Amino acid sequence: MDGNVDFASNLHVAGNTTNDGTLAVGGEMIVSSGNGIVKSNSGTQLRMGFSSGNVSATVASNSSVSATFNITPFAGTNSNIRVSIAQFQPASGSGTGFTHFIITPHDVDDANNQVEVTFFNAGSTSASFNGTLYLLCVATD
Repeated sequence: MDGNVDFASNLHVAGNTTNDGTLAVGGEMIVSSGNGIVKSNSGTQLRMGFSSGNVSATVASNSSVSATFNITPFAGTNSNIRVSIAQFQPASGSGTGFTHFIITPHDVDDANNQVEVTFFNAGSTSASFNGTLYLLCVATD
């Protein structure tokens, strides 16, 4: 068919379909049981989610403390999960001690949906932090 086809109602395709041109969506695009889509810079399908946890500690200068946080429980194969710090939101009235810390996620446990996060006090004196750590988790299919 050459030209345009306009549907005044819904179009349901029971099998696969291929679009060789630009696909313009005027409303919401809903996929995989109501999930959205994450655009990738490659052909790899990505899944993304956010998680958070409350944390507080007082740490000596040039020392660190670690804590375990839950991460997004992705369905399917999860052996390639990347965790990044999205934001640290200090608790009201907790001060600026959090600015002394280098926060590093490591040791992702995809089987138990957890990550270890280390808080290193890079300041010259003891410092405290208290607040919510927000994590961004990305997994490949």
